[in-house]
Amino acid sequence: MKEIQVFDKFEGENFLINLGELIKRLEQIDTSLTDGEWQIANGAYGYGELICSIEDTVKNGSKYLVKGKRIFPVLKSGKEYFYHVCMKKVGSDFEIGLFDSTYIFVRSNDDELVKRIGNLFNEVKIIDL
Repeated sequence: MKEIQVFDKFEGENFLINLGELIKRLEQIDTSLTDGEWQIANGAYGYGELICSIEDTVKNGSKYLVKGKRIFPVLKSGKEYFYHVCMKKVGSDFEIGLFDSTYIFVRSNDDELVKRIGNLFNEVKIIDL
């Protein structure tokens, strides 16, 4: 499995792009990448009504399942956001997330997909897990 770590910042700002920006770019490649159910596990935290309800659910060790069509529009709006999260697409090896507001990541066994996603950003590191 490979992991892309994205360190891009918003233009003219000194903070990391959010997960919504990643989702927009994934949908440029293939909208099916964000379809389906996603699992969020312990450690997720952030800002906003939906994000905080997820945080409350997973802090007890529970897993949270959410449909992409429910959470991704919220994240793309920029009004709610995670500071830290790992989201695994149910039934696949595809994961996206944000590590402690330090970098955004994508994980997959599909080397070609990893390469295509990496090409959509400026400051990336690709590592083998």
